[in-house]
Amino acid sequence: MRGQRRCYDASLLAKSAVYPLHERMFERLTFPYLEELERPQWLPRAELEKLQAEKFARLLRAPLDHSPWHADRIRAGGLEERVRDAAVEPRDRNGTRGRRGCSRC
Repeated sequence: MRGQRRCYDASLLAKSAVYPLHERMFERLTFPYLEELERPQWLPRAELEKLQAEKFARLLRAPLDHSPWHADRIRAGGLEERVRDAAVEPRDRNGTRGRRGCSRC
């Protein structure tokens, strides 16, 4: 019993003091990033879907701006204007597209 308590105390110390101090020393944004990841789980469904669409559009904007091959694929799919306007909706609302959407698979 005593060994378990010592292990718990050590993990509590690491979690509440050592790790946050380490993150601050190296100027990492782990805790703000964690809060950003946890916040959407409490949003109403409509707001969550809007946030997901915005993040999806932002994800597609980078290859549209920096990769000619991917930009051509996005344009071929008719998504360029929607990506630029951040109004992209997921194609399949009941799950992922799987391998059917890949022309090489």
